[in-house]
Amino acid sequence: MMQITRERDEAMRLAENREAARVGALFQAEVREQDLIHRIAELQLDVHRLNNVINPIPHPVPVNHEEDPSEED
Repeated sequence: MMQITRERDEAMRLAENREAARVGALFQAEVREQDLIHRIAELQLDVHRLNNVINPIPHPVPVNHEEDPSEED
């Protein structure tokens, strides 16, 4: 009977350790995922900044309102 109790206790201890390891791994994975999401957002900002340096958006040509071509007669 003592042997069965020890085996049961050992099995329970192993199951508890396995569950604790699983929960710990899930927590670490979530932390890592959040770190990667944050890093991706930072890298996307870097890409946008570099793209604006390489391909700047030109400023619109100023319009001279004094000379209206539709009023030429």
